[in-house]
Amino acid sequence: PFYTLIYKNITVQHVLVFGMPREAKKQGIDDISRWLTAGKLKHHLGPRFNLDQIVEAHEAVEANVFGKVLVDL
Repeated sequence: PFYTLIYKNITVQHVLVFGMPREAKKQGIDDISRWLTAGKLKHHLGPRFNLDQIVEAHEAVEANVFGKVLVDL
């Protein structure tokens, strides 16, 4: 929520993963995997689509559905 962050004077710094060194990416994967295993991270999963429903998946993203849109390959 953008305005909530502004009113609390919170700064968000984005990181472009593609520019990170390989070891940093590996460490990030290890950390995230450990947190998921420990139940410390919760993902908000949204609708799930088959690959032949890719148009509907894109439309769901454009409609700002809640959660991550998943496409099964």
